[in-house]
Amino acid sequence: MKAIKKETAPKERGRSVYTRGVQLIALLCSAVTVVACHDFITEPRPLTVAAPRRDLSCDPNCGATSSSTAGGYDGIIDTIYGGAPEKATPTGVFPHPTFVSVRVVGVVTQIARALAVPDSSAIKRQPTSNPSDPGMWGVMGFRSGGAMWWASDTVTVARVVNDIYAMRNDAGGQPLGDATHCGKGGYQLCWSWTGQAHLEFTRIHVGLTISRTPDTTAMVNSTVAFSAGMTQEFFPGNPNPVDMSELTWRWIPDAFASTDTVTCSSASGRACSRELIGAGTMHVGAYVNGEWQEQTLHVDVRDPCHTGLDYIDNTVMDTAFKSLWRDSHYSPTTPQSQRQEVGGWIIRNGDGSFSFQRFNAPSMPCGINVNEYPPPSVVAFVHTHPWEHFEIQTTCGPAKFKNKYLYHSDGTPIYPPYQNMPSEDDREIPLLFGLSGFVLDNEYLTKFSSDPQFDQPLARCGY
Repeated sequence: MKAIKKETAPKERGRSVYTRGVQLIALLCSAVTVVACHDFITEPRPLTVAAPRRDLSCDPNCGATSSSTAGGYDGIIDTIYGGAPEKATPTGVFPHPTFVSVRVVGVVTQIARALAVPDSSAIKRQPTSNPSDPGMWGVMGFRSGGAMWWASDTVTVARVVNDIYAMRNDAGGQPLGDATHCGKGGYQLCWSWTGQAHLEFTRIHVGLTISRTPDTTAMVNSTVAFSAGMTQEFFPGNPNPVDMSELTWRWIPDAFASTDTVTCSSASGRACSRELIGAGTMHVGAYVNGEWQEQTLHVDVRDPCHTGLDYIDNTVMDTAFKSLWRDSHYSPTTPQSQRQEVGGWIIRNGDGSFSFQRFNAPSMPCGINVNEYPPPSVVAFVHTHPWEHFEIQTTCGPAKFKNKYLYHSDGTPIYPPYQNMPSEDDREIPLLFGLSGFVLDNEYLTKFSSDPQFDQPLARCGY
């Protein structure tokens, strides 16, 4: 075994061992035999139709009372007055306040009957309102509740809060006739009206959204705040916000038969907060601008004590990591020169259990020189970085990049801020021995290899 000498150049923070050895390779083989069984029957088995899954726990009618998606009205022009009356059934049903786009079409024209009406002087009524005509002659509109709405343009955005009944206002009057005069009342009309009365509407889609804070992978027993929102809160020129009503939440855990079914620990307005026990999906439903919509947001929940690595998730490593961190002498007020990098090997025993073996090398504030090969059956190694994120490492010499130390133009060293990651020297061990490395610092247990793109920060668990 060739001892590895300490470097004489100033070391960056986190410099670990240079060593050589053999790479351990394990190969597991397994075989599975599959036996197929066949049942022969003379009649087809009856099919069982599963009941539709209800992801939201609202009443059975939720989503069944959306405002009308679209509708239209084509009225018959009254020849006497030039208007078109509303129909007995509503043009659109609106149980919720809803913004709609309304389009009106059609010109009503006065034509001659008993009296001559030259084309040049014939009255023509447009379907839209005119500020100079307070009587709204011939204008298209609709009644909603006890109020009237008149079209101000051929395409208009309107907010409706009740069912609508479309109609066209009268285009003009007609004299009262008698035996010697034309007009209404059973006599020949002086003039009549012809034209079109068309109105159509389309409910404007405003999307339901769901978000959460924080939006990163959540930790077990942490609280996450879910918020329901909309893709648009207001329409230009209207002070009323888009309506969101009958907001409903439901949490569905990933784990089958999980008891983690409490939807909201607390709820207020459009927010729902809950403490996370395991991964799952939050479902939200609501009427948004009169349209029932549902959205989902899946949340991954990570238990810091369950990394998914059996050689980390065990009581032996828990005890070992606690001991390593204690012996690192880290605290925010401890001088950097009094801190120590310490570490050791993680070993898989013959019975499948794990053990931990400390490095024999003396500890130092900014690195470890280990004069030993990895022991048999080693699966990983771990060492400490007794630093906090972005702490300037003044005791570890200049920063280093691609094996070159960095200095200012005046020759003074550039001290590196700690970045919660292994140093270039640390990555030599995975490169030489094919082992996984771990760095334990003030915030994370970071799994690393020789390639930085595969670094994986893991939450600390009690150590």
